[in-house]
Amino acid sequence: MAPFCLDENVAAEVGSLLERRGHDVLSIAFVPALRRIGDYDVLRIAAREGRILVTQNVNDFTLLHHAWRRWSRDWGVAPVHAGILIPLQRLALSPPEVVFHLDELLAAGWPLANELFLFKGSRGGWVREPEPPEPG
Repeated sequence: MAPFCLDENVAAEVGSLLERRGHDVLSIAFVPALRRIGDYDVLRIAAREGRILVTQNVNDFTLLHHAWRRWSRDWGVAPVHAGILIPLQRLALSPPEVVFHLDELLAAGWPLANELFLFKGSRGGWVREPEPPEPG
């Protein structure tokens, strides 16, 4: 089973359902010392603990993911995070649906490390966020 870090904007029931399925879950919302920390710290904690980050925050975490990858390359350090998964909020998925699709992605065996995946719905499925082009 996989270790997850759930951002504050992920429904508490998602964490409970993941735990029932045997996953190890750190839910930021339930750790008083971590509530309201910055998104960069959420990613840092998830990376340090080798946890797959689940969030609804598309804009901030897409930006952080690209910065993480680009800066680590420029600094010559390994860009190691266990993956960022974003089931898009606009899809209004129920917690059981979110968990189903998270497990579906894990079962597919795609490499998640240092990647960001967006769930685009039943028809679109999980889509890997491409690396932005290098500035010219």
